Amino acid sequence: MKKKKSLSVVIVIASLLLAIMLMDTWILFTQTHTQTKQLGVYQLESTGGKLESTINDAENLTMELAIKAGEHLDDFASLKDFIYSQKKEIISGETGAFNVYIAGSDFSIIPDFVMPEGYVTTERVWYLGALKNKGKAYVSSPYQDAMTGEICYSVSVMLGDKDTVIAVDYTLENIRNYISQMSDKAYESVIVTDEGMIAGCSDDSKIGKKLVDEMPDYAGIYASAKNKSGVATGRIKEGLFHEELFATGSGNGWYLIVKVSDWELYKSSYIQLSVTIILSLALFAVIIMLYLASVRNRERAEEAFLSREEFLSHITTQLAEPLGRILDRSSRENYDNSDDFEEDMASIHSAGESLSEMMSQLMSYKSIVLSNEKEKISESGHVKGMDKRFRTIIIVIMSIVMVLSLYTSVSSAYQSADANLKKDAGNYEFKLSEWINTQKSILDMFVSTISTNPEMLDDYEGTVSYLNDITLQYPEISVTYMTNPKLKHTVYMSNGWEPDDNWKVEERQWYIDTMASKAGWSISAPYYDEQTGGYCLTISKIVYDAKTEEFLGVFGIDFFMDKLVNILGDSYSENGYAFLVDPDGEIINHPYGSYQMTQDNSTNVADLPYGQITTDGQTTELFKDYDGSHKIVIATRNKDTNFSVYVVSDVMNFYGKVILYGVICILAFLFCIILVYRLLT
Repeated sequence: MKKKKSLSVVIVIASLLLAIMLMDTWILFTQTHTQTKQLGVYQLESTGGKLESTINDAENLTMELAIKAGEHLDDFASLKDFIYSQKKEIISGETGAFNVYIAGSDFSIIPDFVMPEGYVTTERVWYLGALKNKGKAYVSSPYQDAMTGEICYSVSVMLGDKDTVIAVDYTLENIRNYISQMSDKAYESVIVTDEGMIAGCSDDSKIGKKLVDEMPDYAGIYASAKNKSGVATGRIKEGLFHEELFATGSGNGWYLIVKVSDWELYKSSYIQLSVTIILSLALFAVIIMLYLASVRNRERAEEAFLSREEFLSHITTQLAEPLGRILDRSSRENYDNSDDFEEDMASIHSAGESLSEMMSQLMSYKSIVLSNEKEKISESGHVKGMDKRFRTIIIVIMSIVMVLSLYTSVSSAYQSADANLKKDAGNYEFKLSEWINTQKSILDMFVSTISTNPEMLDDYEGTVSYLNDITLQYPEISVTYMTNPKLKHTVYMSNGWEPDDNWKVEERQWYIDTMASKAGWSISAPYYDEQTGGYCLTISKIVYDAKTEEFLGVFGIDFFMDKLVNILGDSYSENGYAFLVDPDGEIINHPYGSYQMTQDNSTNVADLPYGQITTDGQTTELFKDYDGSHKIVIATRNKDTNFSVYVVSDVMNFYGKVILYGVICILAFLFCIILVYRLLT
């Protein structure tokens, strides 16, 4: 019965250890797989956002050149000089542009290019694409330039005569540099053309070659991305592990592929898990060995006990009869004659000799038994000593396994929660950047128009009318205006507003910041606009004459804050929220009404508990929120605007799995340790 009970205990312990190992393995691979997917999508969005930003800059530059080129359409010689001079200028810049050319149905100007026989400019993709887009910029898919051999892309725009098209060729150097910075052993990003050519890669030697030849493992995900919308996902085998692939198309014949390596990202976690499994198996083996040794010792003890019982029973049987006779004949008065007495005395003497012999044998047996018992006691003492050492070793190993298992489970859950929080912060900051880039492209369009047509400032009414017509096309814009304190009209505003004599544009903070900006443009802190009754922010840029580079003034656009606030509005939930902070630290939006920016009230983030956190997008901090609950916060700062995004998560949403897995591991191991200890004692 005891044997079965002990065996049951061993089975329970082994089952628990196996269950813990399986749980740790499941937790680790589930968490890492989820994190890998999240990181892959984020990496894809980040690379795609950088590519999109690069293309937007190229479109703005091309549109600006198109506006300038329109002034030379009536003079071919002047147009040719303009194209050559612009090529020389853009080559010396850092825009990535390396060629400017223009063509119409009856002419073409392509600097430093000898046209091969059969080359017809009006049949080229850049020309046909621009005509089809009807005045909007056309972006070609990446291709290998015939003149330089470089992988590049073209941005082309149809001019006002609806026949002439100007185009600019751009290299992928900027995006390649970004890919190189983002790529390491854990990540790899690749840009592929519609024809399957590698246009961008962390390995420059692969650029310009076929994807199927250089990176055949990526062929499947590339084909999937071409045949579906959204993000395509896949897996490839790399040694003992898998690598996750993510791909998507950009809409211009560009395809982005991102690879994320599980092993490189979670190497330490896998090693910890392996050590835990090895120790658990070693512990299981020790328990089995100890159990078998205990069974052998118990069988030997039972055999010794049975031998002693048999010996004592035999001695008792032999002594019973002689002792009975002796007791019966111990008195002379019980005999009728002396002969019988003498006969019995002889018998007594004989019985005494027999008893003496038996006692001698008994003593001999006793000596042997005692000797054997001492030996067994000595052996038993030795075995108990081994059991004690075994017990100590097992308890130590189980404690180590418990700590490692607990650390692996908790760290894996923590890393997953931490990655989610960082991803959310990165996503919101990315959305902020996208919004800023979109608004800046609108600003650049206005600035380009005035820069290439400075004479329009001589017509106040015409300029105001022009600004109003364009502004009405953008519902997110409050007003647009051109300002210069030295002009007769210091402000040209789209709604026709004119300042009084006490209003000085050079005293406005947005004007001061823009003039002091090294980049030539700036974004103001939000402010309450009395005219519209809502919060706005100003994006402004210095305007120079495109020909003479004379200072013309500062152009500004007031954007409603609604769109910007809505970027974070969908973050409000029972598990957390996100809010925006301006460069001065004032909270713009917040789910708690007292913190929300209003006309009469504003709250600075520095006065609140989460205001002390570093806005690096990496640091997390535990704090007590306005409702008394504990939360986790992370913050990241947008470099272009100095706006900060704060992401707040409920502590149980963040640490819930960490606590759950930790409690399960501790309880399971403590139960195992108690069972083992009871079994060994």
